[in-house]
This record gives sequence, C-alpha cells and structure tokens, in this order.
Amino acid sequence: MELSKLTSNLQNFFFNALKRFPFTVLYIVLFSFFSIFSIIKEINTANFYLFLNTLLMGIIFSMLIVIATERKKNNTLNYILNFLLIAILIIYYWTIPENFTEKYIYRLIIIETNGLLTILFAGFLKNGNNDEYWNYNFRAFEKFLIAYVFAFVLQTGLFIAFGLIDLLFHTSLSFKFYSSVAIFSYLFFGTTFYLSMFPTYDQEKIEN
Repeated sequence: MELSKLTSNLQNFFFNALKRFPFTVLYIVLFSFFSIFSIIKEINTANFYLFLNTLLMGIIFSMLIVIATERKKNNTLNYILNFLLIAILIIYYWTIPENFTEKYIYRLIIIETNGLLTILFAGFLKNGNNDEYWNYNFRAFEKFLIAYVFAFVLQTGLFIAFGLIDLLFHTSLSFKFYSSVAIFSYLFFGTTFYLSMFPTYDQEKIEN
C-alpha cells in the first residue's frame, strides 16, 4: 500500500514538472541520457562536452522562459519562445568553432551563470516588493535542498540495493553502472523533482 502511494506521488511530481516545464523536462531527459551514454561508451571528446553544454543551456533558458512568461498566462508565447530557443541552440551548436579556446568556455560559463541568476528575479522586474522577492528566493533554495536530499537518499538506497545484489549473485557491477545510477538520481530525478516544487510568482501563493 505504501509502495503504491509512493509510486503515485512520484508520478504526480513528474507530471507536475512536465506540465509546467515541458521543454525543460525534455532537455533534462536528453542531458541525463547522453551523460550516461558518454560514461558507458567512454566518450570524452570536447565536441561531445559542448553538446552536453548545449543541452544544459536548454535546461536553464527553457526554465527562464516559463518563469518570465507564466504571469502573462500566455502559453502561445511560451511555446513560441521555446521553439525559438531550440532553433538558437541548434544554430549555436553547429557554429561552434573547431579550434575554440579557453575564453570560449569561460564565456559559456558566464552566459549560463547569468541565466541561472536571472531565473531568481525575472518575474520581479516589474514588482518592487522586496519581501516577496526574498521569500520567493528562500522557498526556491529550500526546495532545492529538499529535492537533492531526496536524490541523495535515492542514490544511497539504489547503491545499497545493487551492492547487495552484487554480493549475493556475484554480478560484478561496474563503476560505470554506479556512475549511471548517480546521474539518474541527481540529474534526472533530483532536477525534475525540484522543478515540480519550484515556487511560482503568483503573489497569492507567496507567503509574506
């Protein structure tokens, strides 16, 4: 009974994230899949890492688009901007210079950092209420901690379970397998769980 309830709750969390952040969840799935793929196939080329970085930018900026537009209650604008983002990311990836320097990497890190910081205040650009702003950010940080504590618990539980299976049946599970479990726990489960709890900018839902 408890297992059924837990499964139902996890499904609800996933569909809540998918409903509010459909494109972000898509990028998370792709990012997690190709990260695990790179470990299994031992891919460590610069181009592949830039491909993963492109997906990471998709996660950040698709989330930013939702947060910046959801107060307008305009799903059409949300979808238009997200499809535009997809086109921009495709063009960006195919125009990456072959002989890029460290400055290029630093520039990408700055862009992604700016995107993450913008998520925290994008909805308050026209709202000067400092209490609501800081309360919102506190809740966002609180949900972040909760999500990744759960991800850590999931990873630990899976490690123990597969470790016992390994000992009992001598399956000799590889380091790649456990690395893939960690990626699933943190990148897919943790991030999706966080999105499902991410606070809204609806003033009626923000406690003063």
